[in-house]
Amino acid sequence: MLTNPFEEVQARFAELTKVMEEADKIRPEWIELQDWLTKSRKLFPKYFETVNGNNHHEETVEEKNAFAEPADTGKRHRNPTSKMAIEVFKAHGPQPIGQLLIHLCEAGWRGSGDADRDARAVYNALSLHPELFRNMGGGVWNLQRGRP
Repeated sequence: MLTNPFEEVQARFAELTKVMEEADKIRPEWIELQDWLTKSRKLFPKYFETVNGNNHHEETVEEKNAFAEPADTGKRHRNPTSKMAIEVFKAHGPQPIGQLLIHLCEAGWRGSGDADRDARAVYNALSLHPELFRNMGGGVWNLQRGRP
Protein backbone atom coordinates (compact mmCIF):
# COMPACT_ATOMS: atom_id res chain seq x y z
CA MET A 1 0.00 0.00 0.00
CA LEU A 2 1.24 3.45 -0.90
CA THR A 3 1.68 5.77 2.03
CA ASN A 4 2.46 8.96 0.19
CA PRO A 5 -0.80 10.67 -0.89
CA PHE A 6 0.92 12.09 -3.97
CA GLU A 7 1.92 8.58 -5.06
CA GLU A 8 -1.66 7.37 -4.50
CA VAL A 9 -3.07 10.19 -6.60
CA GLN A 10 -0.48 9.60 -9.35
CA ALA A 11 -1.24 5.87 -9.39
CA ARG A 12 -5.00 6.48 -9.59
CA PHE A 13 -4.46 9.10 -12.30
CA ALA A 14 -2.43 6.56 -14.32
CA GLU A 15 -5.24 3.98 -13.98
CA LEU A 16 -7.88 6.46 -15.11
CA THR A 17 -5.70 7.62 -18.00
CA LYS A 18 -5.64 4.05 -19.32
CA VAL A 19 -9.41 3.81 -19.00
CA MET A 20 -9.85 7.13 -20.84
CA GLU A 21 -7.53 6.02 -23.64
CA GLU A 22 -9.55 2.82 -24.09
CA ALA A 23 -12.79 4.83 -24.09
CA ASP A 24 -11.41 7.20 -26.74
CA LYS A 25 -10.74 4.21 -29.01
CA ILE A 26 -14.40 3.19 -29.03
CA ARG A 27 -15.95 6.67 -28.84
CA PRO A 28 -16.49 7.05 -32.65
CA GLU A 29 -18.44 3.79 -32.82
CA TRP A 30 -20.44 4.76 -29.73
CA ILE A 31 -21.36 8.13 -31.26
CA GLU A 32 -22.36 6.48 -34.53
CA LEU A 33 -24.56 3.94 -32.74
CA GLN A 34 -26.12 6.64 -30.56
CA ASP A 35 -26.98 8.68 -33.67
CA TRP A 36 -28.40 5.62 -35.43
CA LEU A 37 -30.57 4.70 -32.43
CA THR A 38 -31.86 8.26 -32.05
CA LYS A 39 -32.91 8.39 -35.70
CA SER A 40 -34.35 4.88 -35.59
CA ARG A 41 -36.49 5.67 -32.54
CA LYS A 42 -37.99 8.63 -34.40
CA LEU A 43 -38.53 6.73 -37.64
CA PHE A 44 -39.63 3.36 -36.27
CA PRO A 45 -40.96 3.71 -32.71
CA LYS A 46 -42.85 0.43 -33.07
CA TYR A 47 -39.56 -1.50 -32.96
CA PHE A 48 -38.56 0.07 -29.65
CA GLU A 49 -41.52 -1.22 -27.70
CA THR A 50 -41.05 -3.66 -24.83
CA VAL A 51 -43.41 -6.18 -23.28
CA ASN A 52 -44.30 -5.57 -19.63
CA GLY A 53 -45.12 -8.29 -17.10
CA ASN A 54 -48.74 -8.46 -18.30
CA ASN A 55 -47.69 -9.13 -21.92
CA HIS A 56 -48.77 -5.64 -22.92
CA HIS A 57 -46.52 -3.46 -24.99
CA GLU A 58 -45.06 -0.33 -23.48
CA GLU A 59 -43.37 2.20 -25.68
CA THR A 60 -39.82 3.09 -24.65
CA VAL A 61 -39.61 6.18 -26.81
CA GLU A 62 -38.89 9.06 -24.48
CA GLU A 63 -40.03 11.90 -26.70
CA LYS A 64 -43.76 12.47 -27.00
CA ASN A 65 -45.19 15.55 -28.63
CA ALA A 66 -48.01 16.91 -26.51
CA PHE A 67 -49.26 18.87 -29.53
CA ALA A 68 -49.22 15.97 -31.98
CA GLU A 69 -52.14 15.75 -34.34
CA PRO A 70 -54.71 13.09 -33.54
CA ALA A 71 -54.68 9.94 -35.62
CA ASP A 72 -56.07 10.44 -39.10
CA THR A 73 -59.43 8.69 -39.13
CA GLY A 74 -60.71 10.23 -42.33
CA LYS A 75 -59.57 9.94 -45.91
CA ARG A 76 -55.88 10.14 -46.61
CA HIS A 77 -54.63 13.44 -47.90
CA ARG A 78 -53.94 13.42 -51.59
CA ASN A 79 -50.33 12.24 -51.87
CA PRO A 80 -48.69 14.21 -49.06
CA THR A 81 -45.48 12.25 -49.71
CA SER A 82 -44.73 13.97 -53.00
CA LYS A 83 -45.71 17.39 -51.63
CA MET A 84 -43.47 16.94 -48.62
CA ALA A 85 -40.65 15.52 -50.75
CA ILE A 86 -40.67 18.70 -52.84
CA GLU A 87 -40.13 20.76 -49.70
CA VAL A 88 -37.38 18.44 -48.45
CA PHE A 89 -35.54 18.58 -51.78
CA LYS A 90 -35.82 22.37 -51.78
CA ALA A 91 -34.30 22.51 -48.30
CA HIS A 92 -31.70 19.73 -48.55
CA GLY A 93 -31.01 19.17 -52.24
CA PRO A 94 -30.43 15.81 -53.96
CA GLN A 95 -30.39 12.73 -51.73
CA PRO A 96 -30.98 8.97 -51.65
CA ILE A 97 -34.35 7.63 -50.57
CA GLY A 98 -33.03 6.57 -47.14
CA GLN A 99 -31.93 10.10 -46.30
CA LEU A 100 -35.11 11.55 -47.83
CA LEU A 101 -37.14 9.22 -45.60
CA ILE A 102 -35.35 10.57 -42.52
CA HIS A 103 -36.04 14.18 -43.55
CA LEU A 104 -39.67 13.39 -44.36
CA CYS A 105 -40.22 11.85 -40.92
CA GLU A 106 -38.51 14.81 -39.28
CA ALA A 107 -40.93 17.06 -41.18
CA GLY A 108 -43.92 15.12 -39.84
CA TRP A 109 -44.56 12.54 -42.57
CA ARG A 110 -46.35 9.57 -41.05
CA GLY A 111 -45.10 6.28 -42.39
CA SER A 112 -46.19 2.79 -41.53
CA GLY A 113 -43.31 2.09 -39.16
CA ASP A 114 -41.96 -0.61 -41.47
CA ALA A 115 -38.68 0.56 -43.06
CA ASP A 116 -39.05 -1.41 -46.29
CA ARG A 117 -42.67 -0.48 -46.79
CA ASP A 118 -41.97 3.21 -46.16
CA ALA A 119 -38.99 3.20 -48.55
CA ARG A 120 -41.18 1.62 -51.26
CA ALA A 121 -43.90 4.21 -50.64
CA VAL A 122 -41.41 7.05 -51.03
CA TYR A 123 -39.88 5.46 -54.14
CA ASN A 124 -43.34 5.04 -55.67
CA ALA A 125 -44.26 8.65 -54.90
CA LEU A 126 -41.10 9.84 -56.65
CA SER A 127 -41.20 7.49 -59.64
CA LEU A 128 -44.91 8.05 -60.33
CA HIS A 129 -44.27 11.79 -60.76
CA PRO A 130 -41.53 12.17 -63.37
CA GLU A 131 -42.75 15.71 -63.99
CA LEU A 132 -41.69 16.55 -60.41
CA PHE A 133 -38.75 14.27 -59.60
CA ARG A 134 -35.79 12.77 -61.41
CA ASN A 135 -33.59 9.82 -60.57
CA MET A 136 -30.04 11.12 -60.85
CA GLY A 137 -28.53 7.62 -60.69
CA GLY A 138 -26.96 5.72 -57.84
CA GLY A 139 -30.23 5.86 -55.93
CA VAL A 140 -30.08 9.65 -55.62
CA TRP A 141 -33.21 11.69 -56.39
CA ASN A 142 -33.85 15.39 -56.84
CA LEU A 143 -36.44 17.79 -58.17
CA GLN A 144 -36.92 17.78 -61.92
CA ARG A 145 -34.95 20.49 -63.72
CA GLY A 146 -36.89 23.69 -64.10
CA ARG A 147 -38.72 23.26 -60.79
CA PRO A 148 -38.21 26.09 -58.29
